[in-house]
Amino acid sequence: MKRMFLVAVFTSISILSYAGSLTIQSTTSTRDSGLYEYLLPYYPDYNNVKIKVIAVGTGQAIMNAKNCDGNILIVHDKKREIQFIKDGHGSQRHDLMYNDFIIIGPGSDSADVESSVSVRDAFSRIYKNNYKFISRSDSSGTHSSEIAIWNQLNLDPSIYSGKWYLESGQGMGPSLNIAISLNAYIFSDRSTWLRFKNKVNHRILYENSSELRNNYGMILVNHKKCKNLTFYYPVIEASEALDDSRRNMYDPDEIDEEQRQRKIRKRYNKMFKEFADKVVAHVGKYAPGTNFPKLQAPYMDLGFHTCGYYCCILTYYTTSKN
Repeated sequence: MKRMFLVAVFTSISILSYAGSLTIQSTTSTRDSGLYEYLLPYYPDYNNVKIKVIAVGTGQAIMNAKNCDGNILIVHDKKREIQFIKDGHGSQRHDLMYNDFIIIGPGSDSADVESSVSVRDAFSRIYKNNYKFISRSDSSGTHSSEIAIWNQLNLDPSIYSGKWYLESGQGMGPSLNIAISLNAYIFSDRSTWLRFKNKVNHRILYENSSELRNNYGMILVNHKKCKNLTFYYPVIEASEALDDSRRNMYDPDEIDEEQRQRKIRKRYNKMFKEFADKVVAHVGKYAPGTNFPKLQAPYMDLGFHTCGYYCCILTYYTTSKN
C-alpha cells in the first residue's frame, strides 16, 4: 500500500506593498485532506499577505478562476486544466502532487467489490445489481474520473438517478457522509478518506494506485485577462539621473532594480530555509526515522513582466511502499 508523505510546500508571492491577500481556488478534496490546515500556519506573514482558500469542485474552481476570482488554481482534471491554459485564462501550469482514487463501501460488501479485478469490474458489479452508489455529480475532478469509468463500460447510471444511483451535488466530505448514512458505495480520493472520521463500518474495498492515480495541478491565473488580481507590483520610481527623453517617472533604473531583486531573492531563500528546517523538525518529532528528502530553495524565474517577484516552491507528495 502506498502512503503519502508531505515533502514540502511553500508558495510565496511578492505582492503589492499595500495589497494584503492571495486567493487560491481549490478542490474540496485538497481542503478535506487537511493539507491547507497543516500548511498555512507555516506561511510567513510578510508584506501583510493573507491567504484565502476557496474550496469547491474542480469545475466551479475553474469557472471562478475564469471570472478572475483567484490568483492560483489548484485542481485535478488535467484535460480541463490544459484547456484553461489554451483559452488564455492561465499563464503557467505545474504538476503539484498526487494521491489516488479508491472505492469505499459497507463492510458487508454485498456487491463483492473487494474481489474485483479492475475498477471497471467493480463499477460493473455495482451497476448490474443496482447497489446504492453515491456520485458527487458536481463537475469536480473526482466526478469527471467517475464518469470516465462509466463511459469506458458504455453504461449510463444517470438513468437510475434517484433510485440506486444517488447524486449528492456535494463535496467529498459531505458525499462520504451521505454514503455512510445510506450504506452505499462511493468513489473517493484516498487523502480525504484517510482523514474522514465518520467511517462507521465502511472501508476501502478496491484500490489500485497505478490505475487510479489522481494528479493535481497548480495554475497561475493570467494577469493579462485579470487586471484586478493583486500579485502585480507596478514599479513607480523616478530616475533623476537620466535624461527625460530616455526615461519617464514610471521606468525603474535597471541597475537599482537588479540589486533590489537580488536582495528580495536572498530574503526569500532565507525564509524558505527557515520554513524547510521547521518542516524537517516537525516530521522528525512525529515520525522519527523518516527518510526525509532535501528541500530545494525557491526559484525566481516565475516573475511576471512589470509585476512583483513571483516565487513558487511546488508542493508535492512522494510515496513509499510499506
